[in-house]
Amino acid sequence: MDYAKQVALERVLAKQMLKMHPSEAIDCALDYYYSAPFKWHGHSSKLNKKTELFVCDNLINFGYPPNTILHFTNENTIYGSSTDKDENGITYGEEPIYYFGNFEIDNHDFELSFDELKNGKIQFVPKKEAAF
Repeated sequence: MDYAKQVALERVLAKQMLKMHPSEAIDCALDYYYSAPFKWHGHSSKLNKKTELFVCDNLINFGYPPNTILHFTNENTIYGSSTDKDENGITYGEEPIYYFGNFEIDNHDFELSFDELKNGKIQFVPKKEAAF
């Protein structure tokens, strides 16, 4: 399906969802998102998620020297090492950090944006309480 058709269908679905009970609209939106590989891109602090740390050993070196501390994202990808620096020149360090990444949309960390439904878009935003 081409992009223009997909956008048009999303707008029709969004308008129909505004007529539903909020819990039905949320279920419908989640079904819509689960049927395609949609992800939210943003700063992990909005979801209160930090990197996980692993020490790189001789068996798994990922191109880093042995005993390097690596930061892994929620998608199990290397975000960087403890000695790498962010765009401001600050090293990642040896404690978990917040980061920009892609996150699977679920009903635990995200909520349907009813404001965006009015604009014909089905979007989820991080829940306010996810950051606490």
